[in-house]
Parts: sequence; C-alpha cells; structure tokens
Amino acid sequence: EKVVETIAKTIIIIGRDTGNSNMIRDVVSAYSGMKDLLETAACAPTIALKTGQLVYDRTLVDLKVGVYTSLCRRLVHKDSVLAEIGDSMKSLAHLDFLIFEKIFQEHIDFLEQQSAEVIVPLAATLSNLEEKYHPRITALSTQEKLDLARAYSIAKENINDDTGLNYLTEFYSGVKGMLDTRPDDLGRWAASICSDFRKKGEAGLLRGVVG
Repeated sequence: EKVVETIAKTIIIIGRDTGNSNMIRDVVSAYSGMKDLLETAACAPTIALKTGQLVYDRTLVDLKVGVYTSLCRRLVHKDSVLAEIGDSMKSLAHLDFLIFEKIFQEHIDFLEQQSAEVIVPLAATLSNLEEKYHPRITALSTQEKLDLARAYSIAKENINDDTGLNYLTEFYSGVKGMLDTRPDDLGRWAASICSDFRKKGEAGLLRGVVG
C-alpha cells in the first residue's frame, strides 16, 4: 500500500507542478521497468520516490533511471543507501555521472559487501581519485573505511566560510596526498580528522560531526 501511495503521489505532483504529459509518461515507464522491485522489495517506497525525483529532475533521465534500477537490484537490502544514491545522482552533470556509473560498475562487488554507512562515501572517494589509488581504498580495514566515511561526511556537511562551499575538495586532496606520501597512515589520518572535528563540534563550531 505504501509503495502504491508513493507512486500515486509522485505522478500527481509531477502532473500538478509541470503539466508535462511526457514527464508523466516517463515516470510510468520507469516504474514499469522496475515492476519486480516495486512488488517485492521492502524498500520499494524509497525506490519509487527516488525514481520519481530522478525523472522530475530531467537531467539524463533514461541513463540515470537505468543505472539506478541496476543499483537497486544489487543493493536492495540497503534502504538508506538507495535513498542517498538517488539524492546524489540528481545533481550530477553528464561527465560526473559517467564517472559515478563507472565506479559502481567496476566496484559493485566490493561496495555491496560494505556496511550501509560507508558505501556512498567510498564510492564518492573512488570517483575523485585516479584508478591507481583504488586498490589502496578497497584494501582498507573495516575500521579504516568507517573512519574515512566519517571524515567524508564531516567534510560534506560543513561549510568553509571563506569559499561558501563544503570541505570535500580539501578532503579528496588530503586523501590523495596521504596515498602519495604515507599510504599506510590513511586510516589514522581519517581518524584524526574525526577526532579534531568532533572537538570542534562539541564546541558548537561544526555540524554533521559523527560521534
């Protein structure tokens, strides 16, 4: 019932906000292409909502919906991840999306084995590194991957007052610098970022700090 309600609301919203019959056709077509998921997956409401939002965004609709459907089938038991992936995909331009798709194609076996909280941070980090660095990331221990994911989340959620942007550019640069100079210390570097930012968070200077 919940997924049917979500689908109906999505179609109504698209029709009301745009009056675009082609868009309504596209979202119905997208739902038809993932009928098996929408009928059986516990996270079907999330899948339905994020698919509708991808169609509504109109950027690379067919490509994004196709990739999202494939990822849903591989990550169907990770509801929060599918929501985050859908949100991430909406804002990606063509080149960035092609990189995103390539990372998931090449590393899906690795990514689907990870805990939900690290999948998107690891995929984003891999997307912003040259391929020669990838084995170092995939070889991290469970705790190191968790620390890297937490550092990523902190960098993403907090804004640099000087630039008005988040700290992801600095984060990716820092990861690359560590891999170039002290690759064995990447996990400790990420843990130290979490510790430093946690102290600032406790002082009320930052948001999105993971305890």
